[in-house]
Amino acid sequence: MYDGMVRVFRNVRYVPNLKRNLISLGTLDEEGYAYKAERGVLKASKGSLVILKYDKKNGLYVLRGGAVTNEVACIASKISDKGILWHMRLGHMSERCVLELSKRDLLNRDQVSKLDFCENCILGKQHRISFSAAQHTSKQILEYVHSDL
Repeated sequence: MYDGMVRVFRNVRYVPNLKRNLISLGTLDEEGYAYKAERGVLKASKGSLVILKYDKKNGLYVLRGGAVTNEVACIASKISDKGILWHMRLGHMSERCVLELSKRDLLNRDQVSKLDFCENCILGKQHRISFSAAQHTSKQILEYVHSDL
């Protein structure tokens, strides 16, 4: 960027063959940025901090700085075991139910095997400790009132 800092934008589309990097002012507005253009310079800020600066060239505002394209832009992995994939797609359905759906050929003919450990299922089954019953003793008339609305 213009100040040497690296800014990270989320929910963006990376199109390597596009000749220009485009940033939507509407999206910046939705993300809480304010922008102001005067004397050929557009400034986008969040609070009192100016985050981005653009210079006007040929009727378009061009970002000072550039996009970093030589670093990892996307991390993707392929899940080889279709069982865990279907388990996650179906809302962490039990292993028995996923195997039953597989036997009935309802999972795109994908062969599923036994499921490994699923940390999200364990965390989802944990319960918070319930609150203890409140002990309240009234000292005066109408100090504690119960009503049905």
